[in-house]
Amino acid sequence: MKKNMQSWKSRFFLLNVCCVILFSGCAQKIGVTRISARERFRKITSNIFNEGYPSERTIQFLKSEDLLNEWRSDPIPMLISLDKELNDHPNRENLFALMELCFYEAERKGELSSDAMPFHTSSMVYAYKYLFDPVYGPPLSPYSPYSRLSCDIYNRSMAAMIIYAQSKNIRFKKNMRLPMLNGELLLEQRHSELLWQPEEFDDLIVTYGYEVKGIDTHYRTYGIGVPIIAVPSSQAIEQKRKKDCFLALVGQTLTATAFLRLKDMDVPKGKTGIVYRADLELYDATRTDEISIGDRKVPLETDFTTPLAYMVSKTPKPRAFRAMLDVDIWKDMQGLHMLEPYQHNEIPLVFVHGLMSEPRTWLKMLNELMNDPVLRKRYQFWFFMYPTGNPILYSASGLRKSLNKVRETFDPEHKDPAFDQMVLVGHSMGGLLTQFMVQESSNLLLNAIADKPLDEYELKPESRLLIEQLFLFDHLPFVSRAVFISTPHRGSSLTYKPIARFGAWITKLGGRLTDATVDLMTLTKESSDKDKWEAKLGRIPTGIDCLRPDNPTLMIMAEQPIASNITFHSIIGNKDAANTPSGTDGIVSYESSHLNGAESEKIVHSGHGAQIKPQTIIEVRRILHEHLDSIDKKE
Repeated sequence: MKKNMQSWKSRFFLLNVCCVILFSGCAQKIGVTRISARERFRKITSNIFNEGYPSERTIQFLKSEDLLNEWRSDPIPMLISLDKELNDHPNRENLFALMELCFYEAERKGELSSDAMPFHTSSMVYAYKYLFDPVYGPPLSPYSPYSRLSCDIYNRSMAAMIIYAQSKNIRFKKNMRLPMLNGELLLEQRHSELLWQPEEFDDLIVTYGYEVKGIDTHYRTYGIGVPIIAVPSSQAIEQKRKKDCFLALVGQTLTATAFLRLKDMDVPKGKTGIVYRADLELYDATRTDEISIGDRKVPLETDFTTPLAYMVSKTPKPRAFRAMLDVDIWKDMQGLHMLEPYQHNEIPLVFVHGLMSEPRTWLKMLNELMNDPVLRKRYQFWFFMYPTGNPILYSASGLRKSLNKVRETFDPEHKDPAFDQMVLVGHSMGGLLTQFMVQESSNLLLNAIADKPLDEYELKPESRLLIEQLFLFDHLPFVSRAVFISTPHRGSSLTYKPIARFGAWITKLGGRLTDATVDLMTLTKESSDKDKWEAKLGRIPTGIDCLRPDNPTLMIMAEQPIASNITFHSIIGNKDAANTPSGTDGIVSYESSHLNGAESEKIVHSGHGAQIKPQTIIEVRRILHEHLDSIDKKE
């Protein structure tokens, strides 16, 4: 009996050993291995963009469906099979895998490869359905990384399609068909809210393909759609300028977002070769930042910085220094320029540059202000361009005429209340031009050069008109607020230095001023006061002359008050320290920039180019919001 028991135990032991040997291949060791949280998070969040390989979620799906080896060995038939399975049995995991794997195949084939396009089209459609098709369940959580990944795949696939079409000179045609993995995408209609029609654009450029230089901050918003730089043709611009002469002559670009909307997402089960219908939509990103998809509000993806930088890069750089010395160089460019056509119910914000400068000096500030959604929707951005060699009163007269012409052109009956809330922002000499828009001269300036009434002088009619325009003016009634940046209200002592005097002497004034020089000098020579400033110069003062502290125009206007109904602010540079009411910005002293009665005075640590400094831009933004608050309170 004892032997039998030992024999049985031996056989049982051998059986266990055999079972272990036979089934050890089917058993897996289950447990955990300690790794760093950083490494685990990297694996969880890895995806097609940051790793160049499908995400852990997609790989897990392939493993669960026993498709991983099949995908690795022969992916295309497997993807087609998955697509057929998806039509019969809608499943969000299947859909996500198809979206990412199609994008992976497209990337493998190359950006400009025709073989990649069916996969990009398919990937885009799958991403759209994953995000918005109710068949696949309730809306995704905005906190899910897969929501953002799906948006990125949609946007990148659509961008690749646009880039490919541009490279092959393929233009949108109604009812054009795009091949997919298992079917077609039918583009039925095109809708656009841009100023120009799509066929009037030379280029619709995807911003993803450019890196911005020279601007410190690159602003974009994240959402659905492809940020676009829309470049109208020169013929289209010229046609618009016949009605709107304030549009830029060259370099005009529009900031847009392209979006492809699926019109029907219900797919008959068991059907292959499906045709999805869709419309192409182009949105003006300055006007529209979200759209409706079904019953949901969805933000559009936008990029304002790249179009600004692109516009500047494609616009010939104005020769500001040459234009100071020979003002006729800017004869065809001077005047008011708008980024976009006049918009009713939007407050004009007008920037005026300084000596030896031009409008692009405001680019950094414009980039910041345009990326404030409140300011972008409530203001329209204008720029005054002028050759700074001309006398300040002459340039100020040009600004005054330009602003009055805009009023006469777009709001002749004064029915647009936003126009009456205009804000002027001037830097350096541009601040002086701004100052003369918010003051009245009375007869003070004219009396400074003439001791008897103008009617008693024998002047040519055109010279008399010019003198009246220069020396007799009132404040503009539609300007509500002004911002002075590094403005030499009382001149700059640097203008006494030899280099400045030499620059003033070699400056060549414009034709109209040259023709009127004899009559203007007549006024000063007939004066009984032999110490008249113009008589001492022996010539019409240039822009540099007008910045001298002994310039009578500055001396007189510095004592004239700003109109009582206009709010004004000062931003003053101090090259040594901020918040210190003294010193200089290297060009203009605090005493010259300071104005009594300012609503606010901000002293920033800066040289004379304070308009590009972050603290200045923050202050301007604060002032513009304050302006809106004051308007809203009145309403």
